Amino acid sequence: MLLKNHFQQAYITHNLDEAVKLFDRQFGKLDWRVLSAILPMKTPIGAREASVRGALAWVGDLQLELIEPLSGYIDLFHTVTPADKSDATPHFHHVAVRRDDEGKMREEVAKLGLPLLFESRNDDLGLALIYVDATSVLGHYIEFVSGPQSAWDLFGWPEGKAVLP
Repeated sequence: MLLKNHFQQAYITHNLDEAVKLFDRQFGKLDWRVLSAILPMKTPIGAREASVRGALAWVGDLQLELIEPLSGYIDLFHTVTPADKSDATPHFHHVAVRRDDEGKMREEVAKLGLPLLFESRNDDLGLALIYVDATSVLGHYIEFVSGPQSAWDLFGWPEGKAVLP
């Protein structure tokens, strides 16, 4: 089942700090975890890197992610942002689904036959990420995430939130 263990909705913005304020004003103050990252990316056109800032917050058992692309290979993030760079409004970009077995995740992604956007790894946490382009069938991207329970705990996986086999 393609969207089993859907845990995250992600939005792209030109200004992370303003987007967080917009969310908090509109929907109530959330407990955001802000981070900066350099994503090493394996893409269909070779190795690339992207620098991003992000904010993560849980609302019940749904994680919200706001991403501000900064530099590097970031065009695929800007597919939904307005041309006006002063517009901080977050725009929907992708959903993320959890997979606990990286090998099976890779098999599933291959069977889907959707175009690969990129893969990334965080060896320190044991996380593997695969982004696919599902715009032809869903209108957005899908991020597949695999990692050990310790990584999910670090990102605040809600206690008692079920993970479907």
